[in-house]
Amino acid sequence: MDFAQWLLQNNQEFYGFIRDGIPVEWRAGSGETRHARAIDFGNGQGAEGKPDNRFLAARDLLLLLISGEIAV
Repeated sequence: MDFAQWLLQNNQEFYGFIRDGIPVEWRAGSGETRHARAIDFGNGQGAEGKPDNRFLAARDLLLLLISGEIAV
């Protein structure tokens, strides 16, 4: 498989996780598999009328550790 095909398949899988949720299995209980939602499409606004779903897409992110705290 070439890199372009590999990248396309990974992007399609990641898009499915965002759209449909991430399949997770609980150890306690019946062991059933459910989907955890990464983005809540059903509840678009919070109590203050602001969007509940806030996220940032970044190509690069640099985290610096300064005196025990993370600075972004």
